[in-house]
Amino acid sequence: MGPKDYDCASSIITALRNAGFDTGSATYTGNMAAELCARGWTRLPVGTSLNRGDILLNEVNHVALYVGNNQLAEFSSDYDGASGDSSGKEASVHGYYNFPWDCILRYKGNTETEEIKNVHLYEWNGGDNQWWKLIKDTDGFYEMQCKGNGLFLDVHEGKDENGQNVVAYKRNGTNAQKWKIIPVNDSILGNFAFELAPKINTNKRLDVFGNGVDNHTNIDIYDTNGSDAQRFYMRPIGEGYYQIININSLKSVDGGGIL
Repeated sequence: MGPKDYDCASSIITALRNAGFDTGSATYTGNMAAELCARGWTRLPVGTSLNRGDILLNEVNHVALYVGNNQLAEFSSDYDGASGDSSGKEASVHGYYNFPWDCILRYKGNTETEEIKNVHLYEWNGGDNQWWKLIKDTDGFYEMQCKGNGLFLDVHEGKDENGQNVVAYKRNGTNAQKWKIIPVNDSILGNFAFELAPKINTNKRLDVFGNGVDNHTNIDIYDTNGSDAQRFYMRPIGEGYYQIININSLKSVDGGGIL
């Protein structure tokens, strides 16, 4: 609970300060971006895949915090003048909506040295985390590099177990980062569908967990089973990069998630 004059901006600024972030002289939506971006945050375009902790900002009217699972946390106007959310209408967590937002603020800190990101499904937004460069080895396998962070598609910890998480990780030259691209005859895409088998165990496949279709659905490896959860279309998008589209969900493999 906060003071009775909490609004959307002061609630988030206070929360950041309480969490140990330097917010400078940020006091309202109009100066929040400038103050935070001078202190380890970066300004991203609307449409970027959201990470938990991202701030969605309209610099004139409103700001909200993304808390994961397509949910926003926010304060709205004071209803009754009493301390805290006595009306039950001022603080809320609910589904994402477009205010519309001017930008996304994301804390980067020292993320240029980060070495691991989660890989998940997300609707196509053109962001660099959905661009993958295919680098062919002499043995016919490929390394796949995410444009957004320079990391490589990787079976986490090199374990070839069903359900093992797939991440984007710093390049290490191991078989956990080498993939065989296998054409399959799909009922919809014909010969344009592919399965991706990790070199650590070519009986496994890149797999959408639970054959899910929602944003942030996890990507793992699993025994080959011929399902659409394991079939992908590789769409060339320029500069030697590809969009990797899951056939079932029609969503993109995104390498910028939080573990």
